Amino acid sequence: QQPTVTKHQLDQLCKSILNSILRDGMTDREKAEAIYKKVSGMKYVNTADDSDWMVNAYNGLSAMRGDCVNYADAARALLTTAGIPNYGLERVDGTSDHFWLIVYVEGAWYHFDACPTSSLYPFKCFLRTDSEVKEYSDSRTDKPNYYNYDKDNCPYDVVD
Repeated sequence: QQPTVTKHQLDQLCKSILNSILRDGMTDREKAEAIYKKVSGMKYVNTADDSDWMVNAYNGLSAMRGDCVNYADAARALLTTAGIPNYGLERVDGTSDHFWLIVYVEGAWYHFDACPTSSLYPFKCFLRTDSEVKEYSDSRTDKPNYYNYDKDNCPYDVVD
């Protein structure tokens, strides 16, 4: 059983990190990119307990390690603290679970996944369109439907 994390603890950690990576006058796109770079610097290890997103975010950011759940929740915490709307997505019809975000930047929703992909199938998923993630997903013979999500139940329309 992991210890609980308070909203205050997570907010303090996020504010500290954001103070070190953001500058005054940055656009939301620039903020999102700085957050993407920070979170993508985490080390991938298969560790998360998806029961509490705040615990996953805190653990990922404080240890700078975790799995896709930690990456998504860490990015969610930083983006939210920075005032950038975001929404979590989950892979459907895949051979394994995967979690990532969509973010609202420059008037539209885009895919945002700072979790590393296979070195055989490298892909930087920063402000990617539905078409771009579909093309990538179709290329992944090892993990079909990599970025397949339930579009009908997603409350936001991602740029195609």
